[in-house]
Amino acid sequence: MTAQPRPPRVFALRLLALAAFLAVAGIALLGIPGAVWLELASPLAGLFTEHRAEADAGWPMAILHSLLWPWCLPLAYLGAVAVLPRGRRVLATLAGTAGAALLLATAFQLAAGRI
Repeated sequence: MTAQPRPPRVFALRLLALAAFLAVAGIALLGIPGAVWLELASPLAGLFTEHRAEADAGWPMAILHSLLWPWCLPLAYLGAVAVLPRGRRVLATLAGTAGAALLLATAFQLAAGRI
């Protein structure tokens, strides 16, 4: 007997559960995952502005980013399901998640530089 592939809906539900777990873990870690994404996006934000968020303003942004970036994971998967064949969805999901998280971090830094 060959194993039947799981439908995309089941995998999407698992990604939603993983996103919820990552958001709660990001809060439990006091925003450190968000701080990592913000630091990775610093060179990209530096292309648009010279202002950097101060350290005291950085932690609330990091905590908010820790809450928001995991939800890019199921959204990127749903986009990959609509466009790509079965074999390339995982890589596209990871790339879409990383890209969305970096754009989100860059937007946070640009907004903090203008406040």
